[in-house]
Amino acid sequence: MGWLHVEKPAALLAEEFSGVVTRCAEEGLGERRPRGSGGYEWWTPELEKTRKLQCKLRRAWQSKRRLGGRSEEIARMAFHDIRARYRKMMVEAQQSQHIRVANTGNEDPWGLSYRLASGRVRPPANVINGIAFAGGHPDRLEAAMQNLMSTLCPDDSPDCDTAYHRQVRLLAAFVPSGGAAPPLTVGDLGGIVKALPNTAPGLDGVSARIVRNIWMAAPRELHLVYAKCVVEGVFPKVWKDGRLIVIPKGNDKPLTDAKAYRPITLLPVLGKLLERVMLRCAPAISRGISEYQHGFSPGRSTVTALRVLLSTAKYSRACYVQAIFLDISGAFDNAWWPMMMVKAKRGGCPPNIYKMLVDYFTSRRVGLFIGDRVEWKTSTMGCPQGSVLGPTLWNVLMDDLLRLPLPEGVAMTAYADDVTILIESQTRAGIESRARVTLDLVREWGLRNRLEFSSSKSTTMTVRGKLQRPPVIKLGGESIKNVTNTKVVVEVMVALTLALLQFAHKSPALKMDQVWAPGLQVGARVA
Repeated sequence: MGWLHVEKPAALLAEEFSGVVTRCAEEGLGERRPRGSGGYEWWTPELEKTRKLQCKLRRAWQSKRRLGGRSEEIARMAFHDIRARYRKMMVEAQQSQHIRVANTGNEDPWGLSYRLASGRVRPPANVINGIAFAGGHPDRLEAAMQNLMSTLCPDDSPDCDTAYHRQVRLLAAFVPSGGAAPPLTVGDLGGIVKALPNTAPGLDGVSARIVRNIWMAAPRELHLVYAKCVVEGVFPKVWKDGRLIVIPKGNDKPLTDAKAYRPITLLPVLGKLLERVMLRCAPAISRGISEYQHGFSPGRSTVTALRVLLSTAKYSRACYVQAIFLDISGAFDNAWWPMMMVKAKRGGCPPNIYKMLVDYFTSRRVGLFIGDRVEWKTSTMGCPQGSVLGPTLWNVLMDDLLRLPLPEGVAMTAYADDVTILIESQTRAGIESRARVTLDLVREWGLRNRLEFSSSKSTTMTVRGKLQRPPVIKLGGESIKNVTNTKVVVEVMVALTLALLQFAHKSPALKMDQVWAPGLQVGARVA
């Protein structure tokens, strides 16, 4: 076994194995040098000089804050003045750069404008200067990092539990009975290793390509480590730490808003391999997912979700069909771990895999790296975006929402965290009545699962028929905005397809099938 000691517990054995892999990779491949960004192309020596002056005045003000008095006030005003001037100079430098790029684009088509458009010129990553929080703009980088992580990675608060939530926590602590799942065979594990996608590595720098080469060189050792984790029901701590990458969502929110960014966790590939082993050892967890969940499900996609909506609008016998598009506030970041564990047991999770799941949610950390500084935070809730188990656990959490006893003429579908409710009725009053009952059930489900549906971000639209007045639909006492067109799931413009359908009804020379397929091809994109 070389440097491995097989008699050690699974957690220590995995840590030792990871150390061997990392050392071998460093000795054989060397340390990869990060690609230098070269800084911002609009950066000037004047900006650098002003930045240093701002840092100097900030330190002077911070040293006098404890003393107070007139000197502290003067230092504070001097810092605020130089900071305002510094921000103004950056805006002016960016505008000048944009004008220069626009003026020189025709002179040199393969120059700076081309490199900017093709993404070959990238600014430094993890820039959080200028992000505003509840208390305004932070004056220290550490404070900005802490506030950003607190916003994007919320904490579980047992103090807010109801009696029902306390029972859920208690149920999550009990390991289910039954026979333990056997470890995978060498052949099954090899199949998973060979199919590993080439995703970004974690903090250890071990990529999927390196893991595949490890399998070719030492399949017996690799299989022993993962088999021991399955038998002991352990998810090693060395594979839990992740690196937090913050990317803009691309929505209408300003980039100074912390919620305009999406947190992506880069996890070790060896840990994600163990997550795939867990799913293979316990297939019953995801086997019973509702057919109305079109996200993270084999054979289903945005296209199948759109077909449900359009087929209901096309073939319904009711005069009107109303669609309600619900938004879950911070869905993946607020997924409650105890509820996911309890629901995972319903599908028939073996006891050793359940122990691994409990260990998976224990002592997890994410680190935000900016320059030579790092801020660590312990995770207590949420599905890590970038993990392998996250999508499956989210579907498990959402499954009973799609199985609620809905009123007659009401159907519900989902694509990941995007929930769509379709209500068929002969009258506007019927739509409002069925919507009220349905949304009450949905809101109660959200309270039980500690998820909040946002009425301000949710929308509704009539997808069949034409009402003189749109129905009044409320969620938690607040009205949901009625729109004439909306994006369903991902880049799907329903209004265009519905207009074509209505035109096809009025034109006997045009067949419905001639409109049906083009509507999907124009608007839908498979995720």
